[in-house]
Amino acid sequence: MRSLIIVTILLCGFFILNCKKHNDEVAIHCNNLVNDILPEDDKALIEVASAFTPNRDGLNDSFRPYVFNIKSASIKVYDVKSNLLFQTDQLNREWYPDKGIDKYEKFYYRIEGITLKNNKIGKCGEVYALLCYPPGMEKNFSFEDMLQSTGFTGTTRENLTTCY
Repeated sequence: MRSLIIVTILLCGFFILNCKKHNDEVAIHCNNLVNDILPEDDKALIEVASAFTPNRDGLNDSFRPYVFNIKSASIKVYDVKSNLLFQTDQLNREWYPDKGIDKYEKFYYRIEGITLKNNKIGKCGEVYALLCYPPGMEKNFSFEDMLQSTGFTGTTRENLTTCY
């Protein structure tokens, strides 16, 4: 009985630490991100899909944030070890991973912008490069081709299988 309690405590600690680690990874890329409270007349917006498919088929092939009513922005992409992989100040520049993706890979992004009304706006988070869906992971990713005026509400034309 005592060993069962010890195993249970160790497993709980493992899961708690792993959740904290994931949140810390995202938090590192979000540290000191400034977001002004936008006045009602400032319609600036940053939209980022949660996944892209770098398979060169012409559909959702790159990481590309969509910015609306923003005059300048800094865009950065990091790997899971926090190495800076991509940086640009060009609003419409897209990013393709330099190395090939085996099946799927997670990256982090950080976007800091100035709106047309001179307010600061930012967004950070994670994005997946997918050639197939990771096993055991829900398939509720948003892709660039789903973007509508109401957000990522359209239907994707991606036809990915589950990774094996």
